[in-house]
Amino acid sequence: MRQPQHWEDHAMSLEAVSKARDFVQAAPLPPRLAVLEDAASPVDQALSRAKDQAAVVGSDVISFVNGVTTEQRQDLINSALLAQLVAKVEVPDANRIYEWYQSYFTVLKNIGWVVQVDQFATYHTDSAGFQAHEAIIGLATTLLGPGTGALAVVKATLDALKSMDANSPWMTIFNRESQTGKTARFQVTLAEPDDKHGFLVTLMAFGLEARSTLTQVLFFKFRTSEAELKHFEGKVTIDADVLAGVRGDIKSKLADHVASYVRKLPDLSVLRRPPPITTRDSLESLSPLSEQLLGNITDEAVTEAAGFREDPISELPGAPQLESTELPADWRATISLTGYQFIVRWETGGRSYYENVIKGRPIWPGYSSGITIGCGWDLGYHTKQEFLSQWGAQLARADFDRLAPTIGFRTVEPGRAAKVTQAQALIRSLSDIVVPWSVAIDQFDNVKYPALIRQFYQALDNLDRLHPHCRGALLSLTFNRGAAFAAPGPRFTEMREIGAAMRAGSLDDVARIPDLIRGMKRLWGASSSLSERREGEARLFEAGLAEMRMTARIAAHATGTTESALESAPIVETFESAEATQSDDADVAEINAILADQDLEAAGLTVASVRWNPKDDEQPDYRHLDTSLAGKAFELTPGDLDALIAANEFAPLPGKMMFALRGASLGAAKREDATSIVITDQRPDHRNFRCIIGVYDRERKTLSAYQASTVPNAAYVFKCYAMAQVGASTANLTGNILPTGCYTYTVGTHHPGTNREIPTVLRLSDSASGASSAVVLRSLTDTIYDRLDAFMITAPADNVHPGQMSRGFSSAGCLTLPGFYANGQHTGIWSDFRAALGVTSGSNGKQFSMMLLTGLDAAVAAQVRAGTRTSADISRLRHGSSGARVAALQQALGIAPQANAQLGPKTRQALIARQVSKLGWADGIYAPVMDGMLGLQIYPST
Repeated sequence: MRQPQHWEDHAMSLEAVSKARDFVQAAPLPPRLAVLEDAASPVDQALSRAKDQAAVVGSDVISFVNGVTTEQRQDLINSALLAQLVAKVEVPDANRIYEWYQSYFTVLKNIGWVVQVDQFATYHTDSAGFQAHEAIIGLATTLLGPGTGALAVVKATLDALKSMDANSPWMTIFNRESQTGKTARFQVTLAEPDDKHGFLVTLMAFGLEARSTLTQVLFFKFRTSEAELKHFEGKVTIDADVLAGVRGDIKSKLADHVASYVRKLPDLSVLRRPPPITTRDSLESLSPLSEQLLGNITDEAVTEAAGFREDPISELPGAPQLESTELPADWRATISLTGYQFIVRWETGGRSYYENVIKGRPIWPGYSSGITIGCGWDLGYHTKQEFLSQWGAQLARADFDRLAPTIGFRTVEPGRAAKVTQAQALIRSLSDIVVPWSVAIDQFDNVKYPALIRQFYQALDNLDRLHPHCRGALLSLTFNRGAAFAAPGPRFTEMREIGAAMRAGSLDDVARIPDLIRGMKRLWGASSSLSERREGEARLFEAGLAEMRMTARIAAHATGTTESALESAPIVETFESAEATQSDDADVAEINAILADQDLEAAGLTVASVRWNPKDDEQPDYRHLDTSLAGKAFELTPGDLDALIAANEFAPLPGKMMFALRGASLGAAKREDATSIVITDQRPDHRNFRCIIGVYDRERKTLSAYQASTVPNAAYVFKCYAMAQVGASTANLTGNILPTGCYTYTVGTHHPGTNREIPTVLRLSDSASGASSAVVLRSLTDTIYDRLDAFMITAPADNVHPGQMSRGFSSAGCLTLPGFYANGQHTGIWSDFRAALGVTSGSNGKQFSMMLLTGLDAAVAAQVRAGTRTSADISRLRHGSSGARVAALQQALGIAPQANAQLGPKTRQALIARQVSKLGWADGIYAPVMDGMLGLQIYPST
């Protein structure tokens, strides 16, 4: 019975192959296009079964998961290209999107693809706008499932394309083939291996119709009212026999076309590395608040808003001429990163918008604007002298001379209609002038931005009392409307009331400001882009108010629990809280429960929202450091540790000492008894062992180092945030990060008297059972630690102990090493560490110093040894520093003099308070640069 069926199937297969070959031979193809000048190698030579890869094939973006054979990859590329080329001939009118797709799918069916095409569905979103790549990810998630490797490959492919320059061969081919005028059609295809040595294909096809001409498709933000996206998606079956039988015919047919339509992307295994540390001008790696505020801003809204001008540079009537609030020394930190990102998006569009939408060319935004260059620099509202001083060195002389005549020209009455025509003609004539993004953002950051900061501080009282989010909201308003907080007339009513609220200065008074900002929507209508910007400013201000209220609650709690009976008495430094109860207690079962509950949410965030701050400038451990060495490898020697001890003015206990480097990789689990070790700087992630804890034998000058962690598990970062959102007392919060410094640890018991008891660990304490006071950092308003978070004095019991988990580590703030304590045995790397330190079952009460720094601190110290840096680059005062310089700092901060002049939690908290009052942020570290920023003289000769 089986044999006749086998031969019948074989005969049918031969017939299908014959029909497919006839179809291919007769298929019409368009004329050959010129090959792009990028010296591309043949695609099939670069394809590899062992890699995640992707290719642009005309209007199709095809991703391949590791395991799909080279031959299968080439078949998929050739099939897609053949279908596109035939459809291009049969349906040349780009507006007939779905007739084109009918031809496209017919070709695929004739060469062995089994595609069940239903009607294209309209893409719907609850947002006011959408990006095509977001729609792709949403549909792919539905098809492939969240968190799958296949979905990760699709995301990596889109991320790769997003990083490409608009003029790259990949984007040139895709844009050329996918869009024409106001319409676009494009495809996203995924191939993954099955368990029968074949492959599975997921196909997504899209059609886009817009009201205006398209400049790009994948990463442009569209308003739902201005564009309609339709889609088809499904799993595709392929007759392998037919495709194999027609393979050679298709390849020969396309021989003259492949180089003009196909480019393989760089391997995704390379592109999927962790992102590098980014600079402040980047809008990547947005905080959760930034994502909420910026997620729905469309490129159309930015374009529309750019045309509105209320003469924001020149001073308006009634603006004060004297500084109302003292401008901080660190003026760049006057607003939060979220505030900066908000302003950059609205004022410049961001890098993607600048390079891919306006393409760096002069524009006329409309309304009452003039010719505008760079990041919103409107020549119509500047003088020739300003143009010369701010752009003379940035532009070629010929470009400068051509732009100069547009100074002062703006499309306002009288004669506006004629001026609009003139502006449009000017833009056409100047379209060959391009200002690179690097030049534009540099001018924005170093000229326009500081000028507005000064104007902003001249216009308003009590800015130093506001949270940086609040200042960011008001600065955005100043960018857009000018410093019109005292300007006359009904148009500026809300602006004047904001000025009055700021003069009053109380929390109740400034709490009125969000509603005043929203009240301005009356000027432009609720649906306008400017009203959208005002709403974002109001929400940003409210986020700052929430943090101000929480800070006030923390301060009230601290005041209520102080042991001092005389508020006017000088602060006395203390270290040990002998009777203190551990404030941050981790439990493995609780960690696993939090990590496993995907539905656990607090104020819109989940444990998946927890991440290390991608901006070093925003993270207190790193802000004081030169980050040019970020991600670099270096050799660490005992001499480097000695240099760091001296430069930080630490006084470690005699004998062996512990050292820990936050954000550092050994490249192995351990290195023991070495005279030097090679380390690579990196950043923690709250999930994996991405730090180093080691032992420095100062007598023998040897190092033993172990891959470990110095940060809390993501579950406890989230728990601390969630507890704060429901108003938990600060005394009951769990989850902290111990700032860098030199701390005393004593051998004792972790979780004494419980079933989780671990003997002979290292306790953050001066005794075997006590708990030292320390300043710790808690993230209460989001799940990322930053320089605006709350520093608190507590007894955290951030001990050194085994991770106690097979994956990750159990820590609410403790320092952990891989390994376990169970059944009376210490095991794993933890056991090796104890042996190197000399800790045994009889070591209770033995004390050791722990120098906790970052991998980047150590990298700079290595350069000091090499003579490329000076000791000033590593000179710091922080917890554990002592001596004359600490005494001078304590005197300046109002700390009672001590015989040993040691910097402990009270001194650090006083320093933090001074930094917040002067700078608007804090890191609790005194670097030489702080002399100028805080007006102190602690490092007068440095």
